Amino acid sequence: MAKANWNEYSATAGSNTVVDDVNIAEGCPPSGINNAIRELMAHTADVVAGTVALSSINIDGGSITGITDLAVADGGTGASTFAANGVLFGNGTSAVGATAVGTADQVLTSNGSAPPTFQDAGGGGFTTTTVQATTSGTSWTFGSIPSGTQYIVISIQRLSFTASGSFPMIQLGDAGGIETAGHRSAFGYRVSNATFGLSGSEDGLIISQYLENNRFLTTNMILNLINPSTNTWVATGNTAMGGTDALSNEIGFYIGYKSLSAELTQLRLYAAGRTGDAGQISIAYL
Repeated sequence: MAKANWNEYSATAGSNTVVDDVNIAEGCPPSGINNAIRELMAHTADVVAGTVALSSINIDGGSITGITDLAVADGGTGASTFAANGVLFGNGTSAVGATAVGTADQVLTSNGSAPPTFQDAGGGGFTTTTVQATTSGTSWTFGSIPSGTQYIVISIQRLSFTASGSFPMIQLGDAGGIETAGHRSAFGYRVSNATFGLSGSEDGLIISQYLENNRFLTTNMILNLINPSTNTWVATGNTAMGGTDALSNEIGFYIGYKSLSAELTQLRLYAAGRTGDAGQISIAYL
C-alpha cells in the first residue's frame, strides 16, 4: 500500500514499511530514509494547507484557535460574531442568524418564512379607541376596526338627546358602509313605576326602548363574532337610565345579532332624527 497521506498510516508501527511507495522496511537502502522523511514532510504540508482532509480526529481537551467562520456544513455557525442578547435562528446551509435585540416586554414573534423578530406583544389585551363626546351630532362612528377582530366592548356613559324620539341603537358595517337593515334585536325593560315591556328592531341593535330628552343613559354592549364564515355578531348588554346622574328611572337588558356582507370594519351609535347633547362613547376590541 502506498501510504500516500496521513489517513493511510497505520497505528501499528511495524506495518508502516513504506511512505508514498518509498521503502523504509528493515534493511532498506539509506536513500529510502531520506526520501521517506521528505515524503512525510510533504504529507504534513498537505494537511496544513487543507489539500488533504483527515478522515477522523479526536479532540478531548484544550482549545482550538485560528478558525474563522467554520461553515455550517462542517458543524460550525458560519459566523464570527452575533449581536449581544440576540436570539440565534437557523438559516439553512447559510450562516446562523441572530435577531436584533428586543426592548423590554417585547416577545419573539414568528414572521412565517422570514427571520423572527422581537415585537410588541399582540393579543394580550384590548385596543382602546379615542373617546367621542356625544354632546352634539346625530351619529358617532368608529371606523378602521382591523381585520381579525373578534370581540368588541362598546361603553356609553350619560347619553342624552335634545328631544324625545326614536330608539338609540348600534349599527354594524363593513367596507361597503354601515348596514341599516337586517339587524335582529330585542330590549326588555322595567321602569320605576313597575311597568315591564319589550321592544324590538331590525334597523339596529337597540340599547333602550325609549330615551326622553331629560333622561341619561349608561350601558355596556358586548359584541362577539360567533361565526367568522358568515360575519355574524351576537350582542348582549344592560342599560340603566335616569334623570341627571341617577340611574333609577329604567333598567333593561338587550340581545341581538347581525350578519354582515363582509368582515366588520366599522360601527356607529345612531338614533334617527335625534341630536345628542350630553355623554360620551368609546369602544375597545381584540
